[in-house]
Amino acid sequence: MSRDLAMLLSLQAWTSGPFLFWFSIFASKYLIFILAVFIGMLGFGKHRRKDRAYVYTAAWSALIAVGSSFILGLILKRPRPFILASVTARIEPPFTQYSLPSSHSAVAFAAASSIALAHPWFGLVGLIIASLIAIARVAVGVHFPTDVLAGAALGIASSLLVHWYRIYLLPKTMRKKRSH
Repeated sequence: MSRDLAMLLSLQAWTSGPFLFWFSIFASKYLIFILAVFIGMLGFGKHRRKDRAYVYTAAWSALIAVGSSFILGLILKRPRPFILASVTARIEPPFTQYSLPSSHSAVAFAAASSIALAHPWFGLVGLIIASLIAIARVAVGVHFPTDVLAGAALGIASSLLVHWYRIYLLPKTMRKKRSH
């Protein structure tokens, strides 16, 4: 048995109690929307215009992450755990049959790390939520641990790419307009 599969089965066994079973399903399906609302609310903060720019950065990062994740999934074609092994999927199977990298993890980490670059404390909350999403995706049996790690790395890379573009490549006049 591979280490990936052993970790997945251990996590499923650990989350088999009533509360953790329910929480893993909830976190896997819905926590990403709570993260989106949390990040979106930053655009209505005290420094609304500046914060709104970071919310846009998070959205672009998430978009790049989900697109990249989808393309990589088509190239790598790693089947989902419940197809390969004796793993039970606790949620209805996702619309794609490939699991590497995890799109949920990529999007969550892209958005959370974008916010972390602007607001470290809010970013920390976002990264904790993103981590819970990633762990839950493994616990419900739709991803291997390496799938969510790859998704997290892809999301963080997307965030850094958009941040780099915003700081270094976006014309200076546009930066001034958007950051005040």
